[in-house]
Amino acid sequence: MNKNFLKGMRCPKESCQSEGPFVIHGHADIEIRDDKIVEFNKSTVHFGDADTCFCRNCRNEGTVAQFRAPSEREIVKLTAALLTESYKDPRLLNKIVTAFVQTMTYDQYIAFMKHKQIF
Repeated sequence: MNKNFLKGMRCPKESCQSEGPFVIHGHADIEIRDDKIVEFNKSTVHFGDADTCFCRNCRNEGTVAQFRAPSEREIVKLTAALLTESYKDPRLLNKIVTAFVQTMTYDQYIAFMKHKQIF
């Protein structure tokens, strides 16, 4: 698992699951003059969940949020909430399902549930 700039990221495409490299359309401060690029400060590079991310391995494209791999703890927490609390409050079910959609693909979720022998 990535531990630095790409911590928590992997390609969400089920057949790929690459941990990089990725091309991310983020933001940086660059001093540019008519005849040359004068300065590029790596410490000013930043990107957010809504920025576009492209997998070099399989050419899959999505947002950074779609490339963020949920931790096992997050999956278990969401699953527990789905299996218990959602029966009590339909609005909560909608929030939980939305959280699942934002953190993983359906195939990733099914694979995890089968791996943990939940169903």
